[in-house]
Amino acid sequence: MKAQTSIVLILMVLMIFGGLALFLLSLAGTVGQEDYMNIYTHNMLLTLLRTSTGEGGRMCSEVSDLVTCSVVGLSCSSGVSCRVLSDSLVYGYMNTMQSIKPAYDWYLGVYDTNDYEVLSFGNNDIPNLKTKKYSATESVYYYLGTSETVYNVRLMLAKTD
Repeated sequence: MKAQTSIVLILMVLMIFGGLALFLLSLAGTVGQEDYMNIYTHNMLLTLLRTSTGEGGRMCSEVSDLVTCSVVGLSCSSGVSCRVLSDSLVYGYMNTMQSIKPAYDWYLGVYDTNDYEVLSFGNNDIPNLKTKKYSATESVYYYLGTSETVYNVRLMLAKTD
């Protein structure tokens, strides 16, 4: 009798774990191409904006700082124009990333709070294309004295044939 009770308990535990495993597997879905490209675009933009420039100082330490500095038209502490440095770093980084997904062309736009483009990099035709585009937007902040200006940086990827 004791052996039968042990077997029944073991079977019940296995059934509970089996049911739990089936339930968890039913919740786990695969990521489709659409979701993958949206995640890829967003992570590419975040990585670009957080990339260190190798420059000293608060204004030019990351690419996000360079972008806002370029809009204002200032220079880094090394004397190099923010626009010149941001051009070389953004194009260099995006061309390196494009080697991973060569079928996609890119556009990076910087917009003010009124959604007016104040700076752009890459293929300027992409925002007007009728093909499928993947887009990611991040806000970056520029502080001058006590005032704060917000810029939206938008990365768009579009498949080129």
